Amino acid sequence: MGKGKFMSGKFFDSKCREGFPDNKEKILGYLLGPVGAQLLYFMIQTWLNVYYTDVLGLPEINPDFLFYFPLVFGIFVVLFNFIFGYLIDRTKTKQGKARPYIFLSAFLLPLSGALLFAIPDNQTAQYILVCLSFNLFFSAGYAIYNSSYNLLVPLSSRNSRSRNTLSTFANLGMMIAQAIGSLFPTLIYPFIKTDKLLWFYAMLGISLLAMPFLLLQYYFTRERITEENAELERKQPEINEKKVSIKEQFSVVGKDHYWWILIAYTFVFQLGLAFKNSSVAYYCNWVIGDHYNDGYTMLLFNIIGGLSLALGAVIIGPLSKKFTKRNLMLYGFILYALGDLLCFIISYPGLFSLSKNTILIWVLVGQFIKNFGAIPCVYI
Repeated sequence: MGKGKFMSGKFFDSKCREGFPDNKEKILGYLLGPVGAQLLYFMIQTWLNVYYTDVLGLPEINPDFLFYFPLVFGIFVVLFNFIFGYLIDRTKTKQGKARPYIFLSAFLLPLSGALLFAIPDNQTAQYILVCLSFNLFFSAGYAIYNSSYNLLVPLSSRNSRSRNTLSTFANLGMMIAQAIGSLFPTLIYPFIKTDKLLWFYAMLGISLLAMPFLLLQYYFTRERITEENAELERKQPEINEKKVSIKEQFSVVGKDHYWWILIAYTFVFQLGLAFKNSSVAYYCNWVIGDHYNDGYTMLLFNIIGGLSLALGAVIIGPLSKKFTKRNLMLYGFILYALGDLLCFIISYPGLFSLSKNTILIWVLVGQFIKNFGAIPCVYI
């Protein structure tokens, strides 16, 4: 995507006119804007495996398929995230680097999200479309959105306090999305059960719901840093120096041990998040709940965990001033591990002779402690 006149018409222009992020931009662009995409991603991460196992019955047909195919296509997810990050970094349009891809995501994400649940009855076609739709959503649709979404805050302003505020609003938007998604087990799940057509209609509705929120995010954000750099290049063409190659970039960052620490941290954090999101429905239904269609256990599980993260938005500022960010992250990791350990031990089959209700109460305590420890990870 070169300079050109791509997306240069007034129809595509940002609705944010101020030279700094105002309340309209914070609320519409960063608080509400991400809700649609994050809700869709949360729902797919949480319920896609349930759809594959309970609705399509894939493990009964081929027990190894669900284990190997995410590992294989995970390579494509990593590769395409890298490619789209590379493309966004080299994109130059009137609307910025990242925002054009948010606009593209408004159509690609709903389409790819709905296709995940549009699987036919034919067994051969099932496997083909499961692989294609999985790749289209995670390797293309969400990869494009996530790469551009993560760049919006740093491209919005040079003021660190303003960027911190926008980041907090964006994380609150994610919390809102998860809170809405937590209603699915009680409001929708018990009614659609294992009916494949009803699953498609439910997920089609959630996919289409993402579109207006994504357009809201596109129109009520603005890349001021990109605009400033473009103006500077126009006035002083000599500063538009040669782009550094990928090989040169890797040779530099590969020698920085902090970069490797950050990569390792991100990998472990995202891996744990993926395990948690894909298994939480089974854990709530079969380990601490009353088996199939028990939506209330999962609702409580998500609400209690979400409350501690919501509390984090209020206390993270004062805590950051009192402790260093490094120590705050360290203390958070310890709490996170202790809360997770409590959930594991108390719900381990046969370890304690406790009633289901008592186990659930202790698991909810552990979930609150765990997510309270996650506050620094989420907001810092």
